[in-house]
Amino acid sequence: MLWFRRIAIYLAIAGVGVALYIGFVPMHAKVYGNDSYNCGSGFVHNNGNRYNIDSAVSENERTAIETATGTPRQVCPDIVHNRRDLSLWVGILAIVVGSLGVVFTSGRRSRMSRALFGAGRVGQWR
Repeated sequence: MLWFRRIAIYLAIAGVGVALYIGFVPMHAKVYGNDSYNCGSGFVHNNGNRYNIDSAVSENERTAIETATGTPRQVCPDIVHNRRDLSLWVGILAIVVGSLGVVFTSGRRSRMSRALFGAGRVGQWR
């Protein structure tokens, strides 16, 4: 079962890596006046200050082919927070599954070494 424990550890590390990738890749949204507005990533975003400034500028802008659904203040928080939540769920799931895989595949511990060391210490006090 040593190979299964090793695979569980590798999968947990890979899952945390995927979660970090999901959390740090910047997201783009279609907003009024800009087809690829950079909203930031799930872990690194600006909490709305830039969204408010850019929303005031792009509120009255329209393009010929209208595919945007709103201003950055309306669109970006949902995209960014959903990506952050997905990243956290993937990371937590990877850690929990990896930990359970290691715990349930660990073999029995030999108690012989405890008995041998304990017998020597007890013999000293007689």
